[in-house]
Amino acid sequence: MAGLVKTIYAAAAITVAVLGLLFVMFVVGDRDRGLLVEGAIAIILLIGLGATLLV
Repeated sequence: MAGLVKTIYAAAAITVAVLGLLFVMFVVGDRDRGLLVEGAIAIILLIGLGATLLV
């Protein structure tokens, strides 16, 4: 059961990261560089978290 929860959480983290990346790319764009950089860092952390949980 714990393995299933871990896998679902990891998949959700990766999905949120991809959606966040799309949001940052298309909605924010070049208007706010600070938000773009912070968003990219958060997305990298979420993908790393998801990948760590999948292993």
